[in-house]
Amino acid sequence: MQRLTLGLVVNPFAGVGGPAGLKGSDGAEIVAQALARGVQLRAPERAQRCLAALDTHRSQLTLLTYGGFPEPFFAQSARDWKRWQRERLSRVIHEDLVSLEQVKEISQLDLLAIML
Repeated sequence: MQRLTLGLVVNPFAGVGGPAGLKGSDGAEIVAQALARGVQLRAPERAQRCLAALDTHRSQLTLLTYGGFPEPFFAQSARDWKRWQRERLSRVIHEDLVSLEQVKEISQLDLLAIML
């Protein structure tokens, strides 16, 4: 029997606006409003249920496990993926966010990102 290759992309904020009575879940402002109204994220738990349902077919599946493009995806290595994630996070915090607004405590942004 031929093995199938499966890749699953999960937007953790998908559908967060609906239960809050907001239109959609696009944009950080809508997500923040929904979370402030107490909406719980459902997409991650739904993704876990999907993967659990596929568990009985594990011998027939190859699951793509490393996101990011292109380096970690093609390398399929935990070490490369972790390096890529660290570098990406560092760029977002130290370059992108700083360029948007004057940030006084960059080290606090690192801590916030780790907590998220």
